[in-house]
Amino acid sequence: MADDPDALAEELLERCLALTMELHPAIEHLAQPGRRSEPDLKERMATAIAGLPEGYRTVFLMHDVEGFTHEEIGTALGVQSGTSKAQLFRARARLREALADFAGEWTA
Repeated sequence: MADDPDALAEELLERCLALTMELHPAIEHLAQPGRRSEPDLKERMATAIAGLPEGYRTVFLMHDVEGFTHEEIGTALGVQSGTSKAQLFRARARLREALADFAGEWTA
């Protein structure tokens, strides 16, 4: 993970945009390489991630940011891979909810 908070926020935003595109293909144009995020969105994303319950946040960061598999996460945390999948699903849902007001700006 990057040491620079802005670089980390940018990396997280790019990954979240890619994940969001799986559900919302209409915003595909946002995932262009080199696209810079809005400062408010960076701050809200960092706050939303920090506000996740510890297990959700850990699994989200390990899977979506660091690239670990659910099996690797399960082994590292001492949980079943299904638990990792469920926590990731719930973490993404909470992040979508926390950042929902930005979705209108993306599709407008």
